[in-house]
Amino acid sequence: MDAIATATKQFEIVVIYNGLEKPLTVNSEQAVQAVLEHAIKAFGITQNVHLLSLFNEQGVELSGNVSVHDAGIVEGEKLLLRPSAVKGGSR
Repeated sequence: MDAIATATKQFEIVVIYNGLEKPLTVNSEQAVQAVLEHAIKAFGITQNVHLLSLFNEQGVELSGNVSVHDAGIVEGEKLLLRPSAVKGGSR
């Protein structure tokens, strides 16, 4: 029963980076930070990864500390992977 319940919490989203789209399977209970890390690996990004964040289609940056469910991410959603203004730090 638990395996079936867990399986139903998985769904596919699309992450867009520099105009390229990649599908990702996510779990509603996983942290947005884990989705971000998965997306970075999927696109093969190796430099300045600490500057990247996920944004919804309305342009709102998603907090890495909340679950996929709590961030409001739903099946078929398109998220943007792009640099965050906040993570850049001060000079």
